[in-house]
Amino acid sequence: MSSLRLYLLGIGIVILLVIYFFGRKREEDDSHDVFADISATHSDPLLKDEPSQESPSLPEAAEPDQFVGDMDLVPDLEPIEPEAVIQENWQESEFSLQPEELEPLSADYDGLGAEAEVVPIIDESPEPASPPLQLVIMYVVAPEGQAFPGEAVLKAFHAHKLRFGALDIYHRFTNSSSDAQVVFSISNMHEPGTLKPSDLVTAEISGLSFFMKVPAPNNARVAYDDMLHVAQHLASTLGGSLYDDGMELLDNDTISHLRSQLARA
Repeated sequence: MSSLRLYLLGIGIVILLVIYFFGRKREEDDSHDVFADISATHSDPLLKDEPSQESPSLPEAAEPDQFVGDMDLVPDLEPIEPEAVIQENWQESEFSLQPEELEPLSADYDGLGAEAEVVPIIDESPEPASPPLQLVIMYVVAPEGQAFPGEAVLKAFHAHKLRFGALDIYHRFTNSSSDAQVVFSISNMHEPGTLKPSDLVTAEISGLSFFMKVPAPNNARVAYDDMLHVAQHLASTLGGSLYDDGMELLDNDTISHLRSQLARA
């Protein structure tokens, strides 16, 4: 039994030493802990179900010399005024949230959005020219159901100095020489279109065709006027009517138009 008592006594002494050692260290740690006076059951106030009713007591102020060594490691910093920073940030955010206050660009866009002036498009291209004349035709036609006496037609040809020639028809020549050029020609309106002098004595002619090629040997308009003069005289002498190439009565408007075309030929 004595040995058992000694064993239990040794264990008790060890337990007392451990309690004393940890108690001593706890007191040293609490000297720097602002929450040292809080009950052990409330060691972490953030994990409590209800806030503590008693305000924790702050530790006594430490001596100034206690932190002298640590203060040498802290650089000198100028104090920051919180209100000034907040005001500055507020002004910047206010400025950035008001884009309408920005000054407009100085570029000159006058008239950019104005309605475009409608300018009528005028086609200044010249009117398409009429195709050049290659042949001018007119007719002297006897009244319906009648015919011109061949002998009267032959006399009219001689009166205007028309000459019988190629194709067995009559022609106006530039002169009386053998190498003269044809200005215009006259043929029978009906097949085969010939006007042989020997046949004209006994023939009856229902109509005569006058035609000239363009360009003419001389002035085309002069040649046309000459042909027109002969045709008008035969129509008047033989009692016929003068028609254009479309078998319409040849009026002054058509004559003027043909003259204008021939003047440019």
